Amino acid sequence: MNQLRMQMKLLVAFNGRQRVLEELASVEGLDLATVERELAEISSNAKPKAAAARRPRQRKSVHDLIRDVPLDDEVRPLVEKLAVAYEARGFLPELWRVKQFLESKGIDGTKTRSRNDAFPKVLSVLSGLSRNELELLEADLENRASDLSILTDQILGPTDGYRHGQGAQRRPAKVTGQSASA
Repeated sequence: MNQLRMQMKLLVAFNGRQRVLEELASVEGLDLATVERELAEISSNAKPKAAAARRPRQRKSVHDLIRDVPLDDEVRPLVEKLAVAYEARGFLPELWRVKQFLESKGIDGTKTRSRNDAFPKVLSVLSGLSRNELELLEADLENRASDLSILTDQILGPTDGYRHGQGAQRRPAKVTGQSASA
């Protein structure tokens, strides 16, 4: 199709639009007005589709998606916390974990190609879980966060807040002794 389009552009460039239309009308046995009308119709039908295809799809925010899901008031904050953590890659950070989670809940995750595409499925699963199951997932999420802070402290050293028993809060800027011009 691209080759034909290129040939048509070359025909128009070398011969002019009017001459190409007249020749097309004579080849097809139509009058020039009919050819121009059909071309205008094709052109008007093709432009909205092309414009729609180029328009980026706007994603709803996590909060908007959760608001659309029917949830009990007692589980809504838990689902919202897990969904926000999912988007921040704190909950099910890798695609293989997402697939594993979905499959453990009886949903086929083999055709899932990205975490973003899987989010509606994950949200659906979360909305169907009991309060106890959601609390377990939340506790696991908090344990992973504390495991990460322990690992970070081992790599970078403990923070001032950690030394004073307040947990990981703010890491001082690393001093290298190099000047800005080096």
